[in-house]
Amino acid sequence: MSRIAWLLIPFVLVGCQTTPVATVPKVVTQEVDKYVPLPAALTADCGKEQPTDTTWGEVRRVAAVRGNELDDCNQRMSTIRNAQPGQH
Repeated sequence: MSRIAWLLIPFVLVGCQTTPVATVPKVVTQEVDKYVPLPAALTADCGKEQPTDTTWGEVRRVAAVRGNELDDCNQRMSTIRNAQPGQH
């Protein structure tokens, strides 16, 4: 053999010894929070009816309106809580 061939043999043998063993990739699962955009109608301020007179009739009217506004507000807040599963 020629002198060049004898010099290349160690490089060829070393190249065969360092072949890495192939590994199977590991599957990693990760939870990601996803925020749900809420409509502006759900995040509107709750109503606050003010009396315009100082009569008992006005007191009854304001109490009834405030009760309805509170029911509406509670319904909207419930909808918001249910939009984010696992967050309540």
